[in-house]
This record gives sequence, structure tokens and C-alpha cells, in this order.
Amino acid sequence: MICEPPLLSAFSGGVRLRVRAKPGTTRARKPRIVALGEGVCALELAVAAAPEEGKANKALLALLAQTLGLKTQALSLKTGQTSRLKLIEITGPSADLTTTLMRFLATCEGAELLSS
Repeated sequence: MICEPPLLSAFSGGVRLRVRAKPGTTRARKPRIVALGEGVCALELAVAAAPEEGKANKALLALLAQTLGLKTQALSLKTGQTSRLKLIEITGPSADLTTTLMRFLATCEGAELLSS
């Protein structure tokens, strides 16, 4: 199975990444790529913060920034403020970000979903 549309896409200011949040988790879990159905995939990130008043969103952006070695200010929530499915924009040179993200995604459980 290949994720279609792609999990990662470039835009004029950087890249966008589709993420499924797992807020309120009691234990840390390694990020993984999950199939959402009909060829759509997302990077699943678990955070301990509760999904209230934006706490989980803030924790999600901080976790992703830390994981990728980026500043939190480079990440923003494009869509999904109140949904588990989110689109995160990461600003910066899209070629460099794409390389960094593809290397990271290749290490995640479920990476086989990214290729045939």
C-alpha cells in the first residue's frame, strides 16, 4: 500500500505533514505511521497532555519539533485544532525539511506504508 495523498507535501514556505494525535496517553510511545483508510496515512504521535484548551496541540508541536531537531516556532497547526487528524506546517527550506522528514519517517513503525 502506498499513502495517497502523500503524508508529506511541499508548499511555498516549507512542508506540510499529516498527523493523527493521541492525546492523554499514560505512557510514551514511539511515533508510527498509520493507515486511516482509503490510502490515507498519517504520522501518529502520542502525548500525555489532555485535549483541552490547546494543551495537546502545544505538546504535539513541541514533541515533533524536538524529535526533528527544529525550533518549535518553525511548526504551526494549519488544520485540526479540535480534531485528532491535523495538518502541521513546518517552515523552512522545503528540500532540506523533506530530506529530514523522510529520514525520520523511514525509522518509524509502519514505514512500509510509504512505499510499495
